[in-house]
Amino acid sequence: MDPEQYDIMSLAEDRHWWYMGLRDAIGCCLQQHSMRLPPHPIVLDVGCGTGGNLRYLNTLLQPSYLAGFDLSELALVHARCKCPNADVYQSDIRQPELHRDAFDLIVSTDVLYMTGIEDTLSGLSTLARSLKPGGLFLSNLPAYNWLTSEHDRVVHTRERYTLSAIRELLRELDLECVCISYRIFALLPVIVLRRFSSLLLRYQVSPRSDLVQPAEWLNRFLFRVLQIENRLFARGLQLPWGSSIMVVGQKKFDLYD
Repeated sequence: MDPEQYDIMSLAEDRHWWYMGLRDAIGCCLQQHSMRLPPHPIVLDVGCGTGGNLRYLNTLLQPSYLAGFDLSELALVHARCKCPNADVYQSDIRQPELHRDAFDLIVSTDVLYMTGIEDTLSGLSTLARSLKPGGLFLSNLPAYNWLTSEHDRVVHTRERYTLSAIRELLRELDLECVCISYRIFALLPVIVLRRFSSLLLRYQVSPRSDLVQPAEWLNRFLFRVLQIENRLFARGLQLPWGSSIMVVGQKKFDLYD
């Protein structure tokens, strides 16, 4: 990712509707009865970026141990400020360094699109093996390669995904798919229109990010739309399309447990 994008991201993730909607979706998923975590779980945020999700997970779950790693030291500067009690360190999802032997929850939001599944599979297998029986792997990913735009070039997107590709990934990791859906369903037509010119001209010389803070009233409205979708998703409704995918995989219990 271009260095200046970390400063933009750090500012945006506190109040931009997209980031607020992502955190709300995470909360809705983790508060489902079927996915109840133990009190004060052991949590890892893989590719923690500038720390917005770390701070949210710390408040939501009150973990006994919270860690996050990222490849970028620039991002980690922000993350350490936002969640000073977390174990924040530099590492790569393709060869992850783990500071605990087992985790109740591993979160990875919008990381795989920069590395690609093929190059990350070994690291993901390491992460999946580090889950406790019944432990959860939660991930959010961008959907549809045809939706690649200027913003994707700025953040160095390598690939976007479909539900079938992510289901296959969970099978390879030997995780049970307990929850999966497209996200940002109702707003997808608006996003396509907003990105229309860059979808047509995706190889122009100077791509620009479309991460812009809207007017406050519009920001609240867009966040409210995502809140409604998130609650439908958390109740088991699989949305038929969207610009993102959220999935929760669970490590199988040992038959003798």
